[in-house]
Amino acid sequence: MGYAQKPFIANVILLMCCMAGGQSALTLAAESSTQQVDMKMNTMPETINANKMPRTLFVGTYGDEHQPGGIYSLRLSSDGKKIEQLNHLANPKLAGYLMYDPKTTILYSVDERKNDGRGPVEPAASVMAFSVNLESGHLSLLNEQIAPGPRPTFLSLDSHNGRLFSANHGDFEHVEKVVFKDGKWGSEYVYDDSTVIMYGLNKDGSISGINDLVILQGQGKDPNHSKQAGGHAQASPHAHSAVISPNGKYLLVC
Repeated sequence: MGYAQKPFIANVILLMCCMAGGQSALTLAAESSTQQVDMKMNTMPETINANKMPRTLFVGTYGDEHQPGGIYSLRLSSDGKKIEQLNHLANPKLAGYLMYDPKTTILYSVDERKNDGRGPVEPAASVMAFSVNLESGHLSLLNEQIAPGPRPTFLSLDSHNGRLFSANHGDFEHVEKVVFKDGKWGSEYVYDDSTVIMYGLNKDGSISGINDLVILQGQGKDPNHSKQAGGHAQASPHAHSAVISPNGKYLLVC
């Protein structure tokens, strides 16, 4: 059972994923602006209870000073009609995206933070790897790696080649810089970098580190025409997803 959303206008960046001399790298292959993209979404597999076995589910949530956030482990009954909570892991607090590898039973999660640098300083944005006990729903942290460019919002897994990709959205808050141009004083607005990161994976599924990183560039057009370079949402790139192509050669970033 699925549904189709209306086409929308998006900037699609095509990154080439290449392996050279044992090193992984991201290379800009092509960029397509204002292309129509037909989005189709599969909401719920019809075969979710085809084998009549209970399922373990993981739900990532957002937290604040009043709510814990984190990752919840749930058990879905064999008939698909009942859900019970197994466990709760409070960290990562902003678990906005999860990716599970059935081959290694490793669960990857983003911690969708932004560190504002003011005390008490919060942890920086990161990507985490957890080992999974499917019976109990217990998660054990293997390790985590920093995610330069705040608000990591999407993960793609290439377990065959030992790579994990993260799309980092960046924040909408700006810094106002005082400038002197053409004999006049004024202001310019600087925004967070939006990035795409390629991590390496160890044999046990832990994250070895950053193999490559691309800082996205450019501005969009916004009818707002504000001083913030045409509206804060269009003043700088904001990556929402990074999807590996079926042949494994490209990474589609939107």
